[in-house]
Amino acid sequence: MKSPFTSGIRHIAVAAPAGPPCSEKIKKSSSLLRSLGLKVTVMPNVFRGADEKYLSADIESRVSDIHACWRDETVDLLLCARGGYGSAQLLPHLDWKLLKSRKLPVLGYSDITALHLAMCANDVGIPVAAPMADKFDEVLNDEYTVKSIFSALSGEAAVVFEAPPKFKIKVIKSAELSAPVIPANLTILVSLLGTPYFPNLGGKILLIEDIGEKVRQLDRALTQLRLAGVLEDCSGLIFGGFSKCGRRRERDAVFSKFTSYVNGPVLSGFPFGHFLPMKALRWNTTFKIENSGRITMTPAEFFS
Repeated sequence: MKSPFTSGIRHIAVAAPAGPPCSEKIKKSSSLLRSLGLKVTVMPNVFRGADEKYLSADIESRVSDIHACWRDETVDLLLCARGGYGSAQLLPHLDWKLLKSRKLPVLGYSDITALHLAMCANDVGIPVAAPMADKFDEVLNDEYTVKSIFSALSGEAAVVFEAPPKFKIKVIKSAELSAPVIPANLTILVSLLGTPYFPNLGGKILLIEDIGEKVRQLDRALTQLRLAGVLEDCSGLIFGGFSKCGRRRERDAVFSKFTSYVNGPVLSGFPFGHFLPMKALRWNTTFKIENSGRITMTPAEFFS
């Protein structure tokens, strides 16, 4: 079993900004990570619970855990426990000045998209779209995902993207482009439109995924992005995984309707979503997309 973390990451803090995680899954994942020589701290409020059973804890407790991760300079990475719902509730209560004090990587996706979007809007930390702690017992046995997390954290120089077996990138609309990518959950993305926590996506490539939404709900979300001018502002669009989101043929037909609003390439079939293997991505990684759909990825700090 190989570690997905670089040598500079020795101390991992697990926090739960959103839904209540399964204690057994977190304990198992923490134990496995410790067996790899990592120090793992499960923050004190992860299992606190709340009156609302869909939340891991009250707002104050969840915010307290995140602030504590930032204040403890021995913590090298914040690993979110799970998604669900609740991250957006924290945004007005976070100390953005504190979060700007150091570049702490925050791993998660799905509902954690809300936190990542706000981090991007406030230029704090290092948002990394990646599986969360409640799935790490499975992640550590998936070679592709382990390597992709390592790559996202290591800041490797330009590398050609390779899809895992059974995944194939489909070119819906061809164009050549080099731009930063924003990997996001579609439902959470549109929920922050019109708020101060929605970053400027002009010139960015939008990579979206979702789970458990009906096709008409995907249509509604994409329509909202179109009406808000987001699709026109983006320089490219990539559809990731849409698990349990209706029939593929119907879904693909809806997706194709929105290609004309994107001033750049549109691709589908990218391995980003609620499944394994999954491609972990640091936000603002540069994607160089060719007409063939070939993608070369370059972390921001190596891009000139």
